[in-house]
Amino acid sequence: MIVDGKYIHVKGHEKKIPLIWGLDYLSHDVLVWQLSGSENFISYLAFFNSLKAIHYPLQTVVCDELESIILAAQTVYPKVHIQICTNHYKEGIRRLLRSRTTPEHEHFIKQIEFLFRKINMRGYSKYAKKLFLEHNNNPIYRNILMGINNKHKILTRYLTDKHIPSTSNLIELYNSHLEARLRSIKGFKSFYTAELWLNAYVLNRRLSKFTSCCKKFKKLNGVCSLSLTAKDNYPKIQFIKNAG
Repeated sequence: MIVDGKYIHVKGHEKKIPLIWGLDYLSHDVLVWQLSGSENFISYLAFFNSLKAIHYPLQTVVCDELESIILAAQTVYPKVHIQICTNHYKEGIRRLLRSRTTPEHEHFIKQIEFLFRKINMRGYSKYAKKLFLEHNNNPIYRNILMGINNKHKILTRYLTDKHIPSTSNLIELYNSHLEARLRSIKGFKSFYTAELWLNAYVLNRRLSKFTSCCKKFKKLNGVCSLSLTAKDNYPKIQFIKNAG
């Protein structure tokens, strides 16, 4: 499951607050969502408890490196695996090095990009060792590489389980679709109206048939995500969609 928070404007809150939602990777279905005051441990604890209440067999969480997500997931699902989004992690390295405005780090950044493009653990480990040897005398690069090594279990889960993505790109796409819809709304008058609208939005997404899935997800075209996670109730789902 890919988990993320999308911030929206709700009147009465000084800052935007997050819609926390989880996307089942294989079915693309939004199984659980909630509007929360912040992305803290308590919010994510409630999120994962809701997921457990529907008996979702969570095995791996793909997310950014937010401690509250990881701790909450491990609290509710003690055996859960974690995959940190490699795009978020690489962006953190870019910010640290200010690589977008400092060309001297461009070569190192390209090496990090290449490291996370490896297709198996053997190739990853071999290239990581090469980078350590090459940059051992550069304290900044060495510390970055040591950080990657210390977190390699949560950065390379995708190399040992082929059903796990290395990034949270899929839910980021859902975030962008939601942002496009929210742009015309310009915020909600209350927490209640925000929840009401989001409930309708998520339900519509779950009942809408996919039309533009490609590569290994091409088979999803022509079906709605809810039908994949609630097969026994598919006739009822069809009725609800037609009635809507």
